[in-house]
Amino acid sequence: MSRADFAHIQTPTLLLAGEKDQNAPLDTVLAAYRAMPKAQLAIVANAPHGVLQSGFSAAWAMIDKFLRD
Repeated sequence: MSRADFAHIQTPTLLLAGEKDQNAPLDTVLAAYRAMPKAQLAIVANAPHGVLQSGFSAAWAMIDKFLRD
């Protein structure tokens, strides 16, 4: 997807990423976040790409907050 494609996403979206994700590095995630007008960003500290497996408690807390807001 291009930056322009991300800019067209108008739905509130949570971008959840692991701090140490090598498949989707933080700079890539940050670029998508900045391009999406209604995005929220959640980074799980020290987590790899499998953030829900390695940091489920932290990830779920971020997802739960997003859904409640």
